[in-house]
Amino acid sequence: MKLVKASSMGFCRGVKRALDKAEEAASAASLRSITVYVYGDIVHSDAVMEHLSSLGILRIENAEEAEVPGIVIIRAHGIPDDEREAFLSRGFEIADATCPVVLSNQEKIRRAEGKAIIIGKNGHPEVLALSGARRDAVIISSADDLNLLSPGSYDAVLQTTFPEDRLSLILEEAGKQGININLLNGICQASVMRRRALCDIIPSSDAVAVIGSDNSSNTLELLAIAKESGKPAFLISSPDTIPEELYSFAVVGITAGASAPDSLVDAVVRKLSESSHNVS
Repeated sequence: MKLVKASSMGFCRGVKRALDKAEEAASAASLRSITVYVYGDIVHSDAVMEHLSSLGILRIENAEEAEVPGIVIIRAHGIPDDEREAFLSRGFEIADATCPVVLSNQEKIRRAEGKAIIIGKNGHPEVLALSGARRDAVIISSADDLNLLSPGSYDAVLQTTFPEDRLSLILEEAGKQGININLLNGICQASVMRRRALCDIIPSSDAVAVIGSDNSSNTLELLAIAKESGKPAFLISSPDTIPEELYSFAVVGITAGASAPDSLVDAVVRKLSESSHNVS
């Protein structure tokens, strides 16, 4: 088996920054003998969350689950404004690991003067954070949701990892319905590069291994791209989940979602390499 690694994959800068923030908070909390919490999953990665748990960081879903004094780490996807205020009003310290791009997009939708929409996966933590910055914004997840809007102009913020093809369909259909969408931001370039890098290796691969967790939207998008190519594609969350079938292919392309740590990628590649003669 030959392994071909995508030129862009794994941790993006926002995820790396979030993990650094969490480790700094854990260190500070230990010195002061206080508890450190993380609001939800800091990123969608089982491996990362297991690492945070090993540092003594407790996962919570709301302010009522935590006890003062304590440090609360805000996940990379951000949180709604009212939930941030709930933590502050109870006296918690905040370690803000929100991706700077998401913070910027929250501010953009907050300041939008006209009617506002959010284009993204309904229920995704990033979309919830954006919605929490502008409660009257309508969430559009697909072209079918445009029936929630009347003809006219709308300012829109976009979930940073939203698929380009789905965005194109929404904008095309909106134009047909007399809906003008003014995008205030674009798709995160790290996501774009990761997808393009995957497309670059698919033609020379007999199968594709996508490393990451099944609750990660950008990881599942990579898996979908690989499957749409017609090549066999497999989601691998750990070395133990590598399917036996994967070893039957001569050339396997390797990519990883934005929340997949290097240690996980290395472990999967190392196990696959036991049956490989080359890695490029």
